[in-house]
Amino acid sequence: MFRFCRVRVSSTLMALVLACFAAAASAATWKTLAISETGTYARWYRPDSAPVTEPLPVIVFLHGSGSTPEAWFPQLGPQAELAGAVFLVPKSVSDYGWGVGRDQVTLELALEGLAAEVTIDRSRIGLAGHSSGGAYAYVAGLAADLHVAGIFSLAAPFRTVLDTVDPTYLPPIRLYYGTEDPNYGILDPLTDMLDRLGIAHQQQVSEGYGHSSWPTGTLSEGFAFLLAQRYPGPCVPTSTRLCLRQGRFAVELTWRDHQGEVGVGHLVPGRSDDSGLLWFFEDANWELLVKVIDGCGYNGHYWVFGSAATDVEYQLVVTDTLTGEDAVYTNLLGQRAGAINDTSAFATCP
Repeated sequence: MFRFCRVRVSSTLMALVLACFAAAASAATWKTLAISETGTYARWYRPDSAPVTEPLPVIVFLHGSGSTPEAWFPQLGPQAELAGAVFLVPKSVSDYGWGVGRDQVTLELALEGLAAEVTIDRSRIGLAGHSSGGAYAYVAGLAADLHVAGIFSLAAPFRTVLDTVDPTYLPPIRLYYGTEDPNYGILDPLTDMLDRLGIAHQQQVSEGYGHSSWPTGTLSEGFAFLLAQRYPGPCVPTSTRLCLRQGRFAVELTWRDHQGEVGVGHLVPGRSDDSGLLWFFEDANWELLVKVIDGCGYNGHYWVFGSAATDVEYQLVVTDTLTGEDAVYTNLLGQRAGAINDTSAFATCP
C-alpha cells in the first residue's frame, strides 16, 4: 500500500514528519539475506512509500562496533519511508567492528543479493555508517570497488586511506560529529586526508552532542545528501528523471511554491531523444520544457535550452552521466521564469 505524507519544509517539524512516516514503517517488514560465504547476513527494507515499478536508490548502512542491524530498525525504518529508498543493513563479520574479516565481500554479496530481490538504481547507491561503521563507510567507499555515489559518516574514528580505487569518480562525503564525542578530535586530520585525496566533503558539527546522539534532522539531511549524488553511468529513467540523448544526460527538478510546499518535477508521457516536458502540481498542468542539443560541431559544447510557465522556485539539474558534470539552473520564488539558452553547458564533446 502506498502512503504519502504531505509536509512543509521546516527543520522544527522534522520530528512530526518522522512520526508520520513511522506509521508506514511499522507496516513494512525487514527481510533477511543470508550471506553464507562470510558467515553473516544483511537485513533490508523496501519502503511502502517507494514507487512500485521504478528502479530504487539504495542506502547501505553500517552499524557500529558491538551493535547489530536490528538495533537500528526504529531509526532507519522511518528514514527509509521518508527517503523513498531501500535500506540495506549488513552485519559485520566480527562483533568488534568493520574491516576485520571479509567485510568487503559481505558488502558486495549483500548488494548482489538485494539486486535479485528489488530493481535497484545502480547510479544511486549510498554508503553510510555510525562509529566503526562510519569509518568503514569512508574506507570501503573510497578504497573498494563498490561504485558508491556518496558517503555519510557519523561519529567515525580515524582510518587511513592512502589512495582511491576509482580514477573516474570520487564520491563526496558528509561527516557528522557532536562536540562531546571523543572521536570529534579527529575531524581536522580526517578532513586533511580527504583534501589530500581530492574528496569533496561537508561536515555538520553539533554543540553538546555525544557519540550516539544528534539533532533531529541529522539523519534525514545525511540521507538526502546521499540521494542527491549520482555515480556516472547511463541514465536510468523514472517518473521523475528524464533521460536524453540515448541516456547520456539525466534531467531532474525540485520546486518550492508560495505556501512552502516542496516537490519534484514529473515527466509528461511522450518525449523525443533530445527534449521532454515536466509537470509540478498536476499531470494535466505542464510547467517546463527542457532539451539538450548536440552543438559539438558548432562550438564544441552540448547545449541546454528550457522554457517554464511558472513563478515558483525551482532548481533544474542536467547531468552528463558520462563525466558526472552538472549544469544547474534556478528560478527564484515569485520571479517569472526566464528562458534557458545555455550554449556552453557542457564542454564534454563528443
